[in-house]
Amino acid sequence: MGEGDEGGYGKKGKGHRKDKVNEEEEGSESWHVEEEDEDEEVNGLWCKSGKGGRLPDEVYRVNKLSVGGRLKESGEVIASRVLLNNKREVNFNCRVETFGQIVKQFDERKKRLVAEMGFAGLLHFVDKGLPRNLCYWLCTMVDVKRRVLVVNGLEFPLSKIQVHWVLGIPIGPRHVPKVCEDDAMENEVARLCESFVTRCPSGPRGVSRKTILEVIEGPLEDDSEFKKAFMMMAVNDVMAPTSCHRMSVKMLPVVSVAERAKEYDWCSFVLDHLIKSVGNFAKRFYTEGYAKCCGGCTIFLAVLYLDRLRRNPVSWGVFPRMKAWTKEDINLAKKEDRKAAGDYGGLGCVDVAYGERHPLEARDKMPESEYNELDPQIVTTCKRKGALKGRRKLIPKLNPYEYKLRRKMQNDGNAGSSNGRQKYGNAEGIGTGTSAPPRSPPMFSRQQSEGRDQDHLYH
Repeated sequence: MGEGDEGGYGKKGKGHRKDKVNEEEEGSESWHVEEEDEDEEVNGLWCKSGKGGRLPDEVYRVNKLSVGGRLKESGEVIASRVLLNNKREVNFNCRVETFGQIVKQFDERKKRLVAEMGFAGLLHFVDKGLPRNLCYWLCTMVDVKRRVLVVNGLEFPLSKIQVHWVLGIPIGPRHVPKVCEDDAMENEVARLCESFVTRCPSGPRGVSRKTILEVIEGPLEDDSEFKKAFMMMAVNDVMAPTSCHRMSVKMLPVVSVAERAKEYDWCSFVLDHLIKSVGNFAKRFYTEGYAKCCGGCTIFLAVLYLDRLRRNPVSWGVFPRMKAWTKEDINLAKKEDRKAAGDYGGLGCVDVAYGERHPLEARDKMPESEYNELDPQIVTTCKRKGALKGRRKLIPKLNPYEYKLRRKMQNDGNAGSSNGRQKYGNAEGIGTGTSAPPRSPPMFSRQQSEGRDQDHLYH
């Protein structure tokens, strides 16, 4: 990489290359400036980066400055990926399917241990699938510098509360440790290295999935060991996957706190790793027009986007959102949103946040006087005789005082005593006796507090 490349990214100007000039006369190598091709200069594209290069902030916002940006503008992101990657699937290592298959086999004791860790939300990954083409397209729509998902002119800032809503994992007050914080943690990491870490034939060390699954799928002997093995699988498969199938040794301090997992902020941990992975993805996409792989929890991006499509919401308000979305619902939504050229964004999005009322949900309510005037005895008789013919039985809900009054009437007068009616009146206040107190006011939905993506504590 030349000295004037500024870390590998910058406007493509003059580069340097090493060449042999007049070897017979000088007998040595010398440096000279090579002029850039005229076409590339006119196009104004950003140059490729070497390893560790940095994208300029403008590339995410101005499409004409990069190859990938022009593909986004023309709606050919998916088409170019299929063409340039020889029609092979994108390597997204967010292993939603395999993780769900393993979790599906857990017995009640293993599920209880997972819930004790605070990760009961991950048990809803059963029978779910990762929409890979949609995730690829969404990764191109993330502004890494500002941590914003930009779709059809709308900007959705990414936050840890959204991760909590989608995955249902703990959002505690403590940061997840990335290095050993004390001697006890160092000793635990050293023990995990001896128990789980193996060496590849090529040399890199890591924890293989086979080693993890031997503990998880085997008989449950040690609760603590199972929790650490489950944490390894969750981090490696769903929360912070990488392009490698082995879990890095650097993640062992993360695993060491598995028994105190509820105390830590796993939502920020997931989001930070996703942003870092999408940043590496963006370096390849914007310079070459496609990228072969991407790490991070991309299923979070998919569910977050699908929840904001301009269509009828899927079980809005259900927590976590992974519980609401089935594999069939995801396939149907992405099919409706897909454009003819292959990209997504056909339906458009609505500006909504978790914890708020969805703007496309019907707000109509039944009138209060529609069924409240019915005699409870008549409705009960209709329900017993099946007079409503299979339809939903609409029985007015009585408050505790009215219910107690009706029971007292039936006991005193055997459900028909005129004395009882004259003395107490009926449940609706009809009669010549003392009228029942007014019905309690109707119950409305809980008033939402200000702010977007309100926190939801998952138990």
